[in-house]
Amino acid sequence: MSFISNKSQKTPHSVIREMFALQTGLDNVISFALGEPDFTAPQHVIDATVASLQRGETHYTPNAGIPALRQAVSDLYKRRGLDYKPSEVLIGAGAISMLNLACTAMLDIGDEVLVPDPGWANYVGLMMQVGAVPVPIHLKEENGFMYDVADLQAALTPKTKMILLNSPSNPTGGVASADNLRQIADFAKANDLYILTDEIYRELLWDDEPYTSIAGFPGMKERTVVVDGFSKTYAMTGMRLAWAVAPEEVIVVMCSASEAVKETVDYLNAKGRKVGMVQIHLYRPFSVPDFSAAIPATCKRIAVLDRSKETGSVGEPVYLDVVTALNQAGRGNIRVVGGRYGLSSKDTTPGQLIAVYDNLRQEIPKNSFTIGICDDVTHTSLDYENVEFPHPGEISCKIWGLGGDGTVGANKNAISTIGLVANKYAQAYFSYDSMKSGGLTQSHLRFGDAPIRSTYLVSSADFVACHAPTYVKKYDLTEDLKDGGTFLLNCPWSVEELEEHLPAKMKRDLARKHANFYIIDAAKLAAAIGLGKRTNNILQGAFFALTKVIPMDVAVEDMKKNNYATYFKKAGQKIVDMNDKAVDVGVHAAVKVDVPASWADAQDAPAPQVEATPFVKEIVMPMDRQQGDKLPVSVFQKHGVLDGTWENGTSAYSKRGVATSVPKWDAAACIQCNRCAMSCPHAAIRPVLLTEEEKASVPAEFVTAPAKGLGKDAPAYRFRMQVSPYDCLGCGVCLTVCPAKEKGALTMAPFEEMKCEQPLFDQVAMNEKYLKKDAISDKSVKNAQFAKPYYQFSSACAGCAETTYIKLLSQLFGDHMYVGNAAGCSSAISGGAPILPYCKDCQGHGPAWEHSLFEDNAEFAYGFFHAQDSIRKELLLRLEKLQAEGVAPEAIGAYLNGWNDQEKSRAVTDALIAALQGVADEDAAYILENKEYLAKKSIWAVGGDGWAYDIGFGGIDHVMAQNRNVNLLVLDTEVYSNTGGQSSKATPISATAKFSAGGKQVAKKDLGGILMQYGYVYVAQVAMGADQAQTLKALREAEAYDGPSIVICYCPCLEQHIKAGMGNSQLEMKKAVECGYWHLYRYDPRRIAEGKNPFQLDSPEPDSEKLMDFLMGENRFAALKNNFPERADALYAKEIADVKARYAKYKRMAEEN
Repeated sequence: MSFISNKSQKTPHSVIREMFALQTGLDNVISFALGEPDFTAPQHVIDATVASLQRGETHYTPNAGIPALRQAVSDLYKRRGLDYKPSEVLIGAGAISMLNLACTAMLDIGDEVLVPDPGWANYVGLMMQVGAVPVPIHLKEENGFMYDVADLQAALTPKTKMILLNSPSNPTGGVASADNLRQIADFAKANDLYILTDEIYRELLWDDEPYTSIAGFPGMKERTVVVDGFSKTYAMTGMRLAWAVAPEEVIVVMCSASEAVKETVDYLNAKGRKVGMVQIHLYRPFSVPDFSAAIPATCKRIAVLDRSKETGSVGEPVYLDVVTALNQAGRGNIRVVGGRYGLSSKDTTPGQLIAVYDNLRQEIPKNSFTIGICDDVTHTSLDYENVEFPHPGEISCKIWGLGGDGTVGANKNAISTIGLVANKYAQAYFSYDSMKSGGLTQSHLRFGDAPIRSTYLVSSADFVACHAPTYVKKYDLTEDLKDGGTFLLNCPWSVEELEEHLPAKMKRDLARKHANFYIIDAAKLAAAIGLGKRTNNILQGAFFALTKVIPMDVAVEDMKKNNYATYFKKAGQKIVDMNDKAVDVGVHAAVKVDVPASWADAQDAPAPQVEATPFVKEIVMPMDRQQGDKLPVSVFQKHGVLDGTWENGTSAYSKRGVATSVPKWDAAACIQCNRCAMSCPHAAIRPVLLTEEEKASVPAEFVTAPAKGLGKDAPAYRFRMQVSPYDCLGCGVCLTVCPAKEKGALTMAPFEEMKCEQPLFDQVAMNEKYLKKDAISDKSVKNAQFAKPYYQFSSACAGCAETTYIKLLSQLFGDHMYVGNAAGCSSAISGGAPILPYCKDCQGHGPAWEHSLFEDNAEFAYGFFHAQDSIRKELLLRLEKLQAEGVAPEAIGAYLNGWNDQEKSRAVTDALIAALQGVADEDAAYILENKEYLAKKSIWAVGGDGWAYDIGFGGIDHVMAQNRNVNLLVLDTEVYSNTGGQSSKATPISATAKFSAGGKQVAKKDLGGILMQYGYVYVAQVAMGADQAQTLKALREAEAYDGPSIVICYCPCLEQHIKAGMGNSQLEMKKAVECGYWHLYRYDPRRIAEGKNPFQLDSPEPDSEKLMDFLMGENRFAALKNNFPERADALYAKEIADVKARYAKYKRMAEEN
């Protein structure tokens, strides 16, 4: 048995020490064995050493070294251009001891270390003593005896953890050049390697070039341990004094913020800070040894960034793991604080991360902090300033687009062109507001010749474009434009008209930032080509022409390739040619604008006064202007919305104004049917009735015609159909349903011409005092449209069919309606803050709306029913008691007899409340406290086919089986619309969708047919565009039925890819019913008691010859023939047979006695 371990026996002994022993006792020996200076230590060093000994300073010192010495080393590095705090300095007994400590702290058994060969012999032994594997890298004389990165790459394995660097080198004397070190630094960062650099000979240089430390390169300070000392420079080899410096402040992060942290580390270290970061790639199982090894030995403080909130815990998940891991590894001396980033999906920016590092420098760093928000309530947030990092050679762009105008798709193609074709690095982020198609899109693009690590939105852009002229006065478009940058504005204005239309802030920015300003009228150009509103290729051509990010011939060629790939199969060569022409036109269409010098001092016009609640002014409007991230927490606390409650009706303040043309009404041609108002997806066109006296009080521009069709006993009202230009999306649906469109009752007029009518809409059409209750009735389409819509100006797509049903529902029952909304399009457009379309009337009555999940929305609405039903039962008991006591007997009696009658409920409720006011009684006080529950409620569960046919079907079946008065409104788009068009059980045979690209093989579920089997469920299937009166009747009957009901509504959608466009969504419904694709019916169980057939088929006899034309009119069907022609005909035949069989079944049911 040997006293010497196997590991030590295998460690090569130092021949240097043998040579040193041989020279001992000999005179005049020139030794090449040791790095020993040939001079004596300077006298002041000797004197200081003697004085120290005489003062008795021969005892233990602090483990990390005497504070004064650590401070002196820190000061030395400041003079060298590197910022190491004293706490990041470790003093030891010679360089070899510091190298040994570094290896012990950083390396695990089996880790590989790239070491120089030739090199100091002890390097190999040091590695082997800690169980690491030295991998010699042969140093070539032609490379100055320094590493060649190609050799490092060849030796790299998954086990490689560190590179050992020695410059100037022992024994060769080679010195690494700055370029060589930069290459090694890039290699280390790219492969996540640490550097241990032995710089003990750094002062022994024989030329005038300044010494370069690899720790000074961006991104290297946090992954480098520098070892240096006094021995070689001051001939103090026997005193055994050296030091090591390494990061003390480290951020531990996982996921999305990692690259931004790396970029911040590079920035701070380049400015002399000494910071680092550790990125976690595998969360669980958490590896304590690997994590501990990744933390530098000098690290004293760590900030852990978490994305999630662990409610009720003392810390967040990663923070708790880090604290536990450090304690298990015996490194509990490191101070750890935790914080959260990305709250509410906010960007995590360099300024915020710098604040995290600055927090670590505090005497007592803040724990449980947040970044990216302004928490002035619980004061968790770290204050920060925005910091822009320089990125030489990189081009950044910010493009403001309109959802559905092709901007995002064009920019994705641009990224592909620049990255794949032009072989540049490219990055794209896309941000959106809460609206669907027609909302704001922001494309944040970066291009360059070097990797891009800026994982946050562009806030300093070389190129800014605005594709929607209405944004000019709504958003601060030029705030992020760099000095000397380019600004492109798509607008219908001439150069001379810009003076009138541009806000002063934009003028000042363009002048003071020396902007290159261009305008383009892409809408006009697209219309001339025949592309309608599709401006994307024109604007993309202008983008490449102005940014010059790649050669124009390369850009044009690839844009046209993309046109072919995008449009040929879907639309044919003609459409491809038109889009190619758009590219050619766009390249040369931008007009240069010479910015007047006077714009630099442009004066702001007085801000328009808006009548709105404080909540709207302080929260909704800033959010709508894309300034929501700047709002402090206190403003939400002030308005009592920390629990997610939101003021209804905020959509009225958005005023998007994104339509290029809107409907214009002709009083002489209009037949006053109100079909246009019923079909409007956004309640942006409304009929108004005025008395002669009222007519005299409104603006003269409010031109009216004598009202007609109201009945012979109706008052002599004046009629007008009024549009809201700023709320209209210009879909044109109203024109398609107008029976008098050939006579010009409605025509589309330019927005610029029509925007002057906005005050007429706001002051008259929106004013409830002009509502005529005597004209409002749910018995006809015309009269129903005089009712107030409690659902208006939603964030739905232009031409949306879903919102027309919800709007009608709100007109019929809105002042006493509870809505539970399943996840999906209808939920996104109904509850996307800050724009809420559900509103209340001047009495404070309106729908109560809440979002639910796919799987439980029916049960959620059923909970609404039970809650209000239970409360009302208690109220009824107390009212009966009061009545018996003689308190307000007439009002209570009227209420008890009429509360359940929809037509009387509101009136008897209001009378009861008035009668109980001032009654000094406990029961009366309880009733008044819960007066909200007195009037009868209309309970509705609303959602799409993904909810009703698929994920939530079990819940629907359960609720319907309870036989209680709960109503369901199913908005059937036959596909998962909100999540991108996945197939559902409502998708018909042969339709293409995600997950059924080859056409759906099985038939659509007959949801109505299934629920009719209960016999006590009211079931209706409707299509507003085919029969508005039948839709109105079905909703009225469903609500009146004292039991469960379901109304299934046909909803053409963007995801169906209707060739005629969404402006024809109502006509598409009509076509679907005429050809027999969709069937109209009502199943009313009440008819059974009357001895009648409960099933009524409302569809006319279909013309099945039109079925194939209908299918080919939608690309979800037509695409099958283009992409899978071999299977298309069989699937089409199967679908046609299915819809015919379904109609035949319904017809038999209707004919039964």
